[in-house]
Amino acid sequence: MDLLGHRLLFVTGKGGVGKSTVAAALALAAARRGLRTLLVEMDTRSMLAEVFGTGAVGAVPVELRAGVEAVDLEPDHVAEDFLRTHLRFERVWRPILESRVWHTFYEAAPGLKELLCLGKVYRLEEEVRRYSRVRRWDLLVVDAPATGHAMGLLNVSRVASRILVGPLRRFAQRITDLVTDPERTAACIVTLAEEMPVNETLELHGRLTGKLGLKVACVILNALVRPALEGEARDRFETLRQGDVLRRGLEGALGGGPATALLDCTEAQLAREALQARYARRLRRRLRVPSVEVPWLAVPEWDLRAVEEVSHLLERGLGRVR
Repeated sequence: MDLLGHRLLFVTGKGGVGKSTVAAALALAAARRGLRTLLVEMDTRSMLAEVFGTGAVGAVPVELRAGVEAVDLEPDHVAEDFLRTHLRFERVWRPILESRVWHTFYEAAPGLKELLCLGKVYRLEEEVRRYSRVRRWDLLVVDAPATGHAMGLLNVSRVASRILVGPLRRFAQRITDLVTDPERTAACIVTLAEEMPVNETLELHGRLTGKLGLKVACVILNALVRPALEGEARDRFETLRQGDVLRRGLEGALGGGPATALLDCTEAQLAREALQARYARRLRRRLRVPSVEVPWLAVPEWDLRAVEEVSHLLERGLGRVR
């Protein structure tokens, strides 16, 4: 199945690998395909208002641009929404929400915040338009927490379905059924071609597919350094570098200091490319899932134009993801 053909897509990975940017870029790519898309943030420091030039993203979905809406599932707001939805009348749920007993329970109960947030994702996936009764969104792209917290979030409904009873247990089981349904739901792991991100990606893939039974549709190798020299130019560089021919020529043209700096920069770039290629090969060898490459972009700031460029780069590689 095509990556954007799912109903629910969790985007996760080690912190600092560009996960939120990739999630926003995937939402833009989906909108270009004509899919009504909801970008779901999980209580993160949202960059969306700044990038898209909109008001703050909060508990109520707001339009970022045509075809893309966004919502931020801040846990306290999600808890209030849960009580309001199930207890209906404010004179019932408001005293509970403001009571010390509720706050103590809410802060102390293991996994409760995660269960409520994942339950909200489930309800958003099922939400329909009032009159037509068709699904409000074709695709939900969830900017999930980083590796460790993502496991806690995605595992919480499975644990809850074993320990709860009655309606809550049935609700938790329905969430688990959605998360583990490969036709409706998939995960996308974002990583860098570096040692620690690759190690975490390998571990995360094993835990998602093994322990949780969640389909991992692809791995996105983000911020890959573009080759400085390729093909004939690379061969020529290696030939001239032997015997210091290149260094002597550059010193004659530029002087000793600039020539040394230029060669050192080029060799550092080539070494980084080689190391990056090594980790990318390791990842592909260990994981039998498609990968999409996104080159590093030299942009002064991450504005909408930069996110759109990432979106187009992703779209070119998504045709291989099944």
